[in-house]
Amino acid sequence: MCFTLSADPTAERLAALSERLAGEAFLTPTVLNGVPALRAAFSNWRTTEADVHHIAGSLRAAVRHA
Repeated sequence: MCFTLSADPTAERLAALSERLAGEAFLTPTVLNGVPALRAAFSNWRTTEADVHHIAGSLRAAVRHA
């Protein structure tokens, strides 16, 4: 899954966001349609829907505190 910020999606802001989530998710930088973005991979067979909801919540909290 690739995503970016809706406002001012710079590589620096995305790197800071990735660092804030480092203890919970492994995010790598990418470019999506020419815009800096992040990539999250959910490929482990043990990943549950609850895990995805947890990471989404952590991501929302990290963006709010950016």
